[in-house]
Amino acid sequence: MNNTQQNKLRMAEAVQLFFTTDSSAFSQNSPLQDLIANFSSLLESLQNNVRKQATDTTAHTDLKDANRESLIKHIIVYSNAASVYFSDKNSVLAKQFKISKSKLLRQTGVELKAFCNNIYNALDTNIDVLNPQYVTPQNLVTLQEKINLFDAKTFDVSTAKGDVQNATESIRQDLKSIASELKKIDQLMLQYTLTDNELHNRYRIARKTANLGKSSKQNSSLPPSK
Repeated sequence: MNNTQQNKLRMAEAVQLFFTTDSSAFSQNSPLQDLIANFSSLLESLQNNVRKQATDTTAHTDLKDANRESLIKHIIVYSNAASVYFSDKNSVLAKQFKISKSKLLRQTGVELKAFCNNIYNALDTNIDVLNPQYVTPQNLVTLQEKINLFDAKTFDVSTAKGDVQNATESIRQDLKSIASELKKIDQLMLQYTLTDNELHNRYRIARKTANLGKSSKQNSSLPPSK
């Protein structure tokens, strides 16, 4: 989020706090309550997208790299052991289970995870006929754990960036929708200038945060207090 978007988020949160604190003042105002409910829903969506945007799904860490290396080591050991076992029993399976490290290293994260899942499924399907001196059921449990630990998105930067880009666009749309909803709320809140001017002034204080960083001309867009 840029500074302007962050200011708008803080404003929206200040407005929500105002409506939460003074909720009893609007309990009999159904039209305003409907707008407040819509506004709160939009704000929740915005906050969720902000958290998603802030999550660095592409970051490499020593642990993630270690998990990838460990998965490759285990899949090579178990799969090639099965290949040797089936070499004189089932040529199709023997060929399927014969894999090289260089092939795995060339794969993207998503490709590697899909490939390992396919090998795991093939081993699991044939575990009853496999000699446990080659591959055991416990080996499969270990392999499944290695697959689950592997963070495929770390090694697919374009996929992870897509998540962030989608969240960034959603943030823009959420802010646009919130601005539209607040304009309607501004109009309905004017009635309180006649019945509870202090309440309306507190609302204006919460709304003023919306215009941080904008020109004084733009700041004049907020409905005046009567």
